[in-house]
Amino acid sequence: MRIDMSDRDLTRELIELPTEREQIDVTLPPVIEMAEPDVNDILTGVEENVEIDDHGQIEYEEALERVRIAQNELDEFDEEQEENITPDDEQDDSEEGSIEDDVCNEMEDPYDNFEEILSENNTPILTLGARMIGGRRMSCRIDNRRRTESRIAHAYRLSVKKALKKNEHASKNSMMKELKQIVEKDVWEMVEKANLTKKQLRKVIRSSMFLTEKFTASGEFDKLKARLVAGGDGQDKSLYDNLSSPTVAHETVMMVLAIAAIEGRLVATIDITGAYLECSFADDDEVIMTIDPFLAKLLAQIDPSVEQKRDEKGVLYVKLKKALYGCVQSAKLWYDKLCTVLEADGYVKNEYDQCLFNKVVDGVQCTVAFHVDDLLITSLNQSMIDDIEAMLQYNFTAITINKGTKHSYLAMNMEVGDDGIRLDMIAYIKKCLEGRDIGRKANSPATDDLFEVPEDGVPLNEDDKKKFHSDVAKLLYLAKRTRGQILTAVSHLSGRVNTPTSDDQDKLNRVFAYLSTTVDEVMHLKLGGKVEPEVYVDASYGVHSDGSSRTGMVIMLAGVAIGCWSSKQKLVTKSSTEAEIVALSDGLTNAL
Repeated sequence: MRIDMSDRDLTRELIELPTEREQIDVTLPPVIEMAEPDVNDILTGVEENVEIDDHGQIEYEEALERVRIAQNELDEFDEEQEENITPDDEQDDSEEGSIEDDVCNEMEDPYDNFEEILSENNTPILTLGARMIGGRRMSCRIDNRRRTESRIAHAYRLSVKKALKKNEHASKNSMMKELKQIVEKDVWEMVEKANLTKKQLRKVIRSSMFLTEKFTASGEFDKLKARLVAGGDGQDKSLYDNLSSPTVAHETVMMVLAIAAIEGRLVATIDITGAYLECSFADDDEVIMTIDPFLAKLLAQIDPSVEQKRDEKGVLYVKLKKALYGCVQSAKLWYDKLCTVLEADGYVKNEYDQCLFNKVVDGVQCTVAFHVDDLLITSLNQSMIDDIEAMLQYNFTAITINKGTKHSYLAMNMEVGDDGIRLDMIAYIKKCLEGRDIGRKANSPATDDLFEVPEDGVPLNEDDKKKFHSDVAKLLYLAKRTRGQILTAVSHLSGRVNTPTSDDQDKLNRVFAYLSTTVDEVMHLKLGGKVEPEVYVDASYGVHSDGSSRTGMVIMLAGVAIGCWSSKQKLVTKSSTEAEIVALSDGLTNAL
């Protein structure tokens, strides 16, 4: 590895790219507003904070934690930022024979009182940390919790209803498949509400069913997926010592693919079905959850004994035995189990990335990188790939493996050929461009005035501001993967999401115009050569309005940029030489 500080003729679009710190700043979720809420309102409201996978769809395994983060953010908002949420009561219930309507007509909505509360005029009592609601004083935190509960519950109902109305047969089959999987894997044991103590009842958490259409990275419809999710935001996180669960770094994935391309390795991808449900809770880890009457009635079709356990309102109480999606400890339990399984088979964890494992047999290496339950495997030896497939099938209930030449991994479309590996996110880009009036073409993602911030810029209104934030986040996801050319522009705009102006919007539109012009561009990781990364670091002196310079860094391997960074320097330098020294200092951390 070498650092080349010479004046290489690299374009500014490629060389100036965002730091991890800037990315974190960009990904703070905005206030979630739900005029006509469904599950996508919750998830897309924080889409800046999640990994968007499979043609812009959000992977449940990651979105669950993000939903909890959004809920916690709602609890922490200042009263001036809070808005009265009054879910739209006009719901189209005209369609007779709906599976959901048959059940919902029989039950009392446990969230109706929340909607009544939210329709009241709230008078804050700042000195007491409470407010007047319905003529009585209530804790702000309890009120905020109820606001969140109302949003989640209402979103859940509309999500299921919309899915049923769009395709009742497919939706029911998807939900029944999810519930059947849970029953077969012995995820819980049913308990009677009358046998629970007051302490246990206070700790009870809810559950929700999410449905979404899944697409491959090439934009093709894959399946309608249902997922039963626990309301982990109701759990006490202080009971657990460590809840952190890492995911593989994108630069690691790119390096694995680059090495595979150079050496001509075989590539396989594996998805472990119902991964979290493979993990058991500790005996002293008690989590009690409710199943609403609608899902309980569906569940009774699989397990008739459910009917005897439902309470007077039709609600079912269960004690979890397995790591259901949404529980705060589930991700860590799954990570630990997968690591244990790989290490037992002779794989060794990489000291720099905790989600990268290697195994060497007779001088041939097999590499495994994983993002939650999605595994990327490369090796020159087909038998080693077959061995890990057999090992995973032995340890887990079900897996899906693709050993072909075309793969979809982390929203990237991947094709393995005789001359290397090609990567693209064409379907993702087309999804981002939908509904936009692009206008004329653009041959570059930005112009020379990118870093200029006019003082007389016209601020965007609230709706446009939120859309600007969302668009920048989507492009940042793209730029850090296959389209490093736009990273300089997106990095700068990411610092403008809090106070965007019409000038910033014009610059964002320029990026979209460039993507429209180059939509079919692919990354070609070339076969042959040496596994010797080249690192280029440079600086643009004094380009920002406050006199700050900008650092850019690229790591090249297999003929492509496998890692790109761009950041505004934290101090004002006196010369271009000093700016390059600062850039070198900033870049060495990522390079090493």
